[in-house]
Amino acid sequence: MNLTKKVISAIYELKKNNLPRGKTSVQKIIYFTLPFEEQKKYYKPYHYGPYSETVQTIIRSLLSLNVIKYENNELEIKNKKDVIENEEGISRIINFFKSNKILSLKCIANISKIHYLYYHGKKRTIKEIKNFSKFIGWGNIIHLNDKKVEFYINLVKELN
Repeated sequence: MNLTKKVISAIYELKKNNLPRGKTSVQKIIYFTLPFEEQKKYYKPYHYGPYSETVQTIIRSLLSLNVIKYENNELEIKNKKDVIENEEGISRIINFFKSNKILSLKCIANISKIHYLYYHGKKRTIKEIKNFSKFIGWGNIIHLNDKKVEFYINLVKELN
């Protein structure tokens, strides 16, 4: 598995599908493409959901090497020759998001938070998800109604 290829592919696929191409979106797309053990290895809870310092370092490196650029809060590949299409399931995740109308950064962040809360440790109930989200600083999850949390749980089950 090559995380650098995943980052480049995620940026390309997000742009191709007219979805937000910020650092957070790239982080979440890669999170969903990783097997559970690698999610645990690379990702920790952070403000907008699971976050990987390794993925962030790769993004910074690609920026400093001028492979990608960051303009108007969006990442873009500078040279078409650096494009790697469909790296290990990225287009599958993006198509899943599109077909389920998970199109905003807020929705992408929420589904990644619910996924993390539901699968890391043990499968949790809605009440447990809300309580644990408060504990790790994801207060917005507490304010989602139970039907919305259940909707996200069903989506993350479908993703796996």
